[in-house]
Amino acid sequence: MIVKRVLKAYEFFKGNHFISFDPESFQWFDAVEATFASDDSDNEDVNICRFATNFYQMLGLAFVSALSSQLPKTRFLPENAEREEDIATAKAASRVQEIVERQNNIKSLHKQGLLFLWMAGCYFRHTRYVVDSDLAGTHKEPVLETQKVAVLPERYICSRCTTAVPAQSGHPRAAGTGREIGSSGLLAAREPALAKACPGCGAMLSDMDFYPEEVADVPVVSGTRECANGMVLMTLYSPLHIDAAPYAKNLRETPILNVDEEVDIAALRASYPAQWEALKGALGPMNPEAQNERMARQMIYSEEGSRSNFIQDLMPTLSRTWIQPWTFNVVEDKQVALKLKKVFPRGCLLVNVGDLFLEAREARLTDEWTWSGTIQETFGLYPPAAGDAAVPIQECINDTANITHEYVDRLAAGLVLYNSNLIDGEALNGKRMVPGTLNGVKMKQAASAMGNRLEDAIVQIKAEIDGNIYHYQQQLVFTAQLISGTPPQTFGGAGDPHIETASGQQQQLSTALGKLGLFWDNVREEHAQAAEAAVHSAAQNMTDDLVTVITDQSGQYRNQYVRLDELQGNVHAYPETDQGFPMTFAEIKAFWEKLIEFGAGGKNPYVNAILDDPTNQEQIATWTGVPGLIVPGRDMRNKVLRMLDVLVQQQPVKQEVNGQVVELPSIQPDKELDDLDVIQKTVRQWAQKNFDKQEENPEGFRNVRLYYQLAELWAKESKAALASSGIQSSVASR
Repeated sequence: MIVKRVLKAYEFFKGNHFISFDPESFQWFDAVEATFASDDSDNEDVNICRFATNFYQMLGLAFVSALSSQLPKTRFLPENAEREEDIATAKAASRVQEIVERQNNIKSLHKQGLLFLWMAGCYFRHTRYVVDSDLAGTHKEPVLETQKVAVLPERYICSRCTTAVPAQSGHPRAAGTGREIGSSGLLAAREPALAKACPGCGAMLSDMDFYPEEVADVPVVSGTRECANGMVLMTLYSPLHIDAAPYAKNLRETPILNVDEEVDIAALRASYPAQWEALKGALGPMNPEAQNERMARQMIYSEEGSRSNFIQDLMPTLSRTWIQPWTFNVVEDKQVALKLKKVFPRGCLLVNVGDLFLEAREARLTDEWTWSGTIQETFGLYPPAAGDAAVPIQECINDTANITHEYVDRLAAGLVLYNSNLIDGEALNGKRMVPGTLNGVKMKQAASAMGNRLEDAIVQIKAEIDGNIYHYQQQLVFTAQLISGTPPQTFGGAGDPHIETASGQQQQLSTALGKLGLFWDNVREEHAQAAEAAVHSAAQNMTDDLVTVITDQSGQYRNQYVRLDELQGNVHAYPETDQGFPMTFAEIKAFWEKLIEFGAGGKNPYVNAILDDPTNQEQIATWTGVPGLIVPGRDMRNKVLRMLDVLVQQQPVKQEVNGQVVELPSIQPDKELDDLDVIQKTVRQWAQKNFDKQEENPEGFRNVRLYYQLAELWAKESKAALASSGIQSSVASR
């Protein structure tokens, strides 16, 4: 029944509103075609009842747009604030999340989850680490080969003081000539060039002190090869793919979680080459329930009104089942259950295609899966969908629209009937009745006996439809918007016509947003849980530092790194407490315009402080300006931010000034060309945001401080000089 409910919502969203369902046989049939299936219905207009005004889709898109204008924000906290590794991981977790979200196109994923909430009532997110060149790209790794390499050359080692002396290239041992050494064991006097004394103690070196070259097999780099990168991948599933315990209040309480999806046999053989031949005849589970679910998933990808089975034998159903460790207790044999727990202490992942076993490995369900639903816990893992209340009203709208369409198509011009005993109707068929001309009507012979009046032979019957039907359809549309929590104000439409004031319309919008806020809170919680799972997955599977290219505050490109040693602690993720309901573009623009209006008088110090901030000025230009708008001081601010990135990595320099050694910043402002006031504001803002660098890098932070102090000193000197110049000009004028 869950599959039936969800699939009906999918079909309604696609506009396929006239497919009926038989729950006994799980068969779908076309109600309109069935109605006109008799032999005497050849002349019926079958398409007259197929017109569907898809308000359900419109409301669903309004629901998604209202909640997708912003992404949920997440805050990471260390598990223990006194453990340095936990603190370091909490600081690095946000960077990891940013990389994961960019790689997974999180904006589209967020919209997909909201659409699942509208149509299915919940969604399941699978977060895991994959190695895939198509998704994550590639990198070059060195290719190592074993080669014989001389680790120690030919040498003499003095037996008296153990000093190592390189062998001469002309020595018989070194040259391999086979010439003998004197009987005394010393280097022969007849070869004085070969005689050598130990540089350490002066003793003469003998043949007994000679050691040949030592060779070992050493791995050396012979080239490079392309290797796939790894990444944390997220995938969303609806109830059509997920089977879990409906009674479970959360994922911790479900004994299993099963994912069924149709996968191309070529992809399966690439993952499991050992089962190449066995996969040929495997289609998946063959029981009726599984086949019904397979057919339901096929309909998702079918065209509107089509129920063709295009997923053939090349798309077997792959089943992946996560089993909780406590679920092994269902086995009656206690020893078998204990053995399973010992082999899979954290749980098990079982992969199969029907009865064909593919893989079993240790896996923990709650480490990889998160869940979000419209209602938490009360209805288990499959709560009602946000759009369920709109489905029956959409059916009423369809009925009303069909009646209206049928009336306009067939009855609006009235019915023209004629007496076939008096008029030859076949002679009139296909004949053009041109206005302003004489159109002859051929009367039959029997007409003379019955009278010659044409009005007695032809009559036009005017059919009427109750005019309230048009208002009724409008009432149905308004009711669907009201009960689904998506009034017209959420997507820019006209609100309740009975509410004439702007404040009343705003109150109606606020009430609707309050209802949508319930779903927003649930999405925020799941988003935080998924972010925590992504950080843990990256920490457990990363083999090298993560690196991504970002644009810093100054607009420059730079690499952002996440080091392996920064992810050794434990963290937990929570929704950002200060994030409210997402604001739309129009709302943000209206906010800044209103703030500018408040600050126009210059009497509100709070508003003035906000508008004077350079960062806020750039936000104002983004949301209220036009492309190419120049923000005063933006270029200077970007220059200062670039300087700060360099200053914090350097140390102050000492320089002699007027006979005294003073400490100056490694980079000094330009006294004549730089805007010294912008420098001071930018440095203060940077220091407040990066206060932790004062402990992490005290020398670099002191370098920044000296840069600020020098700008402040020069600004005061400039103002004093300007004031002095003004006084002198005033005296001169007098």
